[in-house]
Amino acid sequence: MDNQKNLILAIVVSCVILFGFQYFLAPKSQAPEPPTQTSQQAGAPQAPGASAPSAPGAATPNASGGTTPATLIPTASRESVLAKTPRAQIETPRLRGSINLVGGRIDDLTLLDYREESDPNSPQIVLLAPDGTAEPYFAEFGWVAGDPSVKVPGNDTVWTSSGGALTPEHPIDLTWDNGAGLRYTRHYAVDSEYMFTLTQSVTNTSGAKVTLYPYALTARKGEVPVSPTYLYKVGPIGVFDGKLDNYKYSDMKPNGPNFQSTGGWIGFTDKYWLTALIPDQKEKLSATFHHVMQGKTDVYQVDYRGDQQDIAPGATLTVNNRFFAGAKQLALLDHYDDALGIPYFDHAIDFGWLYFIAKPIFQVLDFFYAHIGNFGLSIMLLTVLIKLIFFPLANKSYRAMSKMRLLQPELAKLRERYPDVNAKLFYRRDVERLAERLRLDLAS
Repeated sequence: MDNQKNLILAIVVSCVILFGFQYFLAPKSQAPEPPTQTSQQAGAPQAPGASAPSAPGAATPNASGGTTPATLIPTASRESVLAKTPRAQIETPRLRGSINLVGGRIDDLTLLDYREESDPNSPQIVLLAPDGTAEPYFAEFGWVAGDPSVKVPGNDTVWTSSGGALTPEHPIDLTWDNGAGLRYTRHYAVDSEYMFTLTQSVTNTSGAKVTLYPYALTARKGEVPVSPTYLYKVGPIGVFDGKLDNYKYSDMKPNGPNFQSTGGWIGFTDKYWLTALIPDQKEKLSATFHHVMQGKTDVYQVDYRGDQQDIAPGATLTVNNRFFAGAKQLALLDHYDDALGIPYFDHAIDFGWLYFIAKPIFQVLDFFYAHIGNFGLSIMLLTVLIKLIFFPLANKSYRAMSKMRLLQPELAKLRERYPDVNAKLFYRRDVERLAERLRLDLAS
């Protein structure tokens, strides 16, 4: 009876811990707010006096929700599309790619450390690809203006590069003058892993105040990866005001959902890869998940628009953005979380409800694998470690079972001595004596 009570108590305590963690500590999904724009995909910003303009869209929908003409978008090989426009090369220990100088998009990235198959000679993973290929996937940064007459850089803007390739040791600058008193500069930097830092600045020499809104977006077109099981999540993801939100691609709509937040991040998570737009964590922003049809092609976009920025005559405005594009390595995501203050960045890896148990176990397993190089042996070592941690409890249980076996002959004698029903009272008295002996033995 005591053992049953202890088992029930352990189950109750475990349930209290699990549900308590889920309710008080685990990040909670934020209910989507009603969309604030009539169409978050509108390419042209609204006039002054209206609500703030939204970020541009990767595709502009028509009244029926599609675009014209309603046909499949022609595609070409990645190499031929890349060759059509001038580009600034990206060269890091873990990435190779380029920035399109027409529009300034980061739309060409290859992960050097990962391949499509276990064969070391198989193709490397292509994460981002330019518009015009079979499956475009890119990131874009820029400005929208409160006044439609203000010229801001767009997808056809030809930027001038400061020269050279973008490397961890060599940042580059892209500049463009709108010819009406505004000079735009984009300063690109990248670390030795997967994090880009983009500093945008605007110098106003027009003689009049200008109102701009910074934005960032990442979009992908065509077929997208889906999870074959419920064990992990893929699709749009974001953290807004300290709350994690995951969505399926099928849940995305043309007009939202829309989130208001201070800081946070937004992006797309795949099984192994992540793209994430990360604003200044003190910046107020409006973030949106979109889905529209471009002909017969699906277009998925996540974006955020920053607060209104007024630039006085002769002044320069600067905003900072970051963009992560790479593998979801837990140690690396934890590092960015700590070093850059990116909230819940490690939650891009889906550990499920038992996050507080699954993450430490994975970290130990990964530590063993890093030193052994074999997952089978790592799992065996992890099993031994868990056994050692619980050995004191298991050992006490084994001792109790051993002493119970020693009493089995005595119990058999009692059953032989009192075979009839009328002797139950004497049988119970002797069993109680044996139980007392057992209790004293266990206590010693």
